[in-house]
Amino acid sequence: MKKDSLGLYIFNGVSEHSIRPPAQTVMALGIALSINIYDEKIVGISNIEAKEIQTNLIKSLLKEHKANGGKWGNCWQCAHWAFYSGFGAWLSLDLLDTETEEQLLKMIVMEANNFNKEPPYCNDCTNDTKAEENAWNANILTLALATMPKHENAKWWKERASQWMLSAYSRESDLSNNPIIDGKPINHWISGWNMHEDGYVYNHNRIHPYYTAAANINLWNPLVFTLANQKGLQAAYWNMSYVYKQLIDFKWQNPPYQAPGGTIYRRDSNTLHATVYYPNGTDWSVNLVDNFFMFDVQCSVMGLDNLVDISAVKWANTRADYMLWMQSRSTTGQLYTKEDNLNFPPKESKAASMFALARLTIMLKQDIGKKL
Repeated sequence: MKKDSLGLYIFNGVSEHSIRPPAQTVMALGIALSINIYDEKIVGISNIEAKEIQTNLIKSLLKEHKANGGKWGNCWQCAHWAFYSGFGAWLSLDLLDTETEEQLLKMIVMEANNFNKEPPYCNDCTNDTKAEENAWNANILTLALATMPKHENAKWWKERASQWMLSAYSRESDLSNNPIIDGKPINHWISGWNMHEDGYVYNHNRIHPYYTAAANINLWNPLVFTLANQKGLQAAYWNMSYVYKQLIDFKWQNPPYQAPGGTIYRRDSNTLHATVYYPNGTDWSVNLVDNFFMFDVQCSVMGLDNLVDISAVKWANTRADYMLWMQSRSTTGQLYTKEDNLNFPPKESKAASMFALARLTIMLKQDIGKKL
């Protein structure tokens, strides 16, 4: 990546493929460096150089955000990228000067302030759930609360964070549900649903297990609150056990669904499989398993595998072994190769961010949820 005269990186535009990879890298490096799991011998880059890269990536991303006079921000997926870069920067405050810290907070405020409104719902759609989008938009509200708990907007940030989290993987039956979540009955928080009653979602015009497992995005929020030493929000956990059970136990019949049918999490007798079954096929690679691995780790650590007979840690270990095999196919340590047919430029940075988040989740096991 080219640099300008100040040593900052020059991004090739402001699209997802230009901003998301460095933003995910900032989060992965921020976690790895802050919890001392960065291994310069394995990576091949010294700790000092890694910190320099991290500092310059953060400064470059913040400088180019609209809150600081740049060109990216306030777009459909920009809150997602802002969370990646913002969370990683927050974990790297010891590397940042005062001006950069101020730019960080400006970015977070601008992105968080976009969501003082009702979240969207897909309801009974069969093409494009809003589940994943609402979950990632809730993340930036959580980060705003963690970094600026006394901000004048903190009260509504908190309320909207609960609402957007609950909306993400809500079911139609939740509209007549009245358990108290974060101070109000759930049917007072939401006005629609994004997940079908059986616990699956449609995306990209198909039943898409990958986006069902994207429920893991809601479970990033407890990590943020734990690190900020703040009381968490119950909304993060709503329907998560049910979603996990759907992936493991719900059986898809063939026909009408693609052969061989069965459950999304595949098993034969006592053998667990790392890859999953897609009832309508997939437009991604069958080897795109880091998302499921992340959800497995979270459900294990947070006790959300209470409705299934095979523990989440067993599924996580199966996928971890498989991904180690995937890495063994090359000498670079990369996860994906050409044979995976995965046309997604941020794939390696996304995997790195998932692995770092998974390690952070395990490290915080004793503290997550204590302040609910």
